[in-house]
Amino acid sequence: MTAVDAATGDVRWEWRSRRSKMSMPTVADVIVYAAHQTRMWAVDGVAGRPVWDVRVADQGTVLNPPTVAHGVLYAADGGHLLALDTVTRSRRWDVFPYGGVQQTPTVAGGSVYVGNREGLVALDAATGEERWRLETGGEVHSTPVVADGTVYVGSEDDFLHAIHI
Repeated sequence: MTAVDAATGDVRWEWRSRRSKMSMPTVADVIVYAAHQTRMWAVDGVAGRPVWDVRVADQGTVLNPPTVAHGVLYAADGGHLLALDTVTRSRRWDVFPYGGVQQTPTVAGGSVYVGNREGLVALDAATGEERWRLETGGEVHSTPVVADGTVYVGSEDDFLHAIHI
């Protein structure tokens, strides 16, 4: 990871785990979160030093960027979606929704929205329980976007779906 001053382009800090291929980062409350193979990392965004790392998978590579909202980190791993408390580092829940999870989740209004092989799934952010599902007729490889009470997602069925929530 490299932190660069947006105004000057100067490198503020660089940090590298013992291995390569980190996911794209997510930043919340001056902490930079990124997935790396079987682990999730939290790095101090000012000092560039690791705050913690947690093993989130037994094997494989977690490369989708996580999402952080209200002190909870949501990450896709091997079709599962997990919710991890950013302070205690404990799992709040870990689910495998129908169709799995393929992309970065989006959190809004108490729900977590994820695309998968079947379409779009909405899960309760607190419990991980499925609220609803929309089968789109094609895989969803995009991260859902929420704006003005509507979830937008593109699908391989050649449609942009807009679901009022």
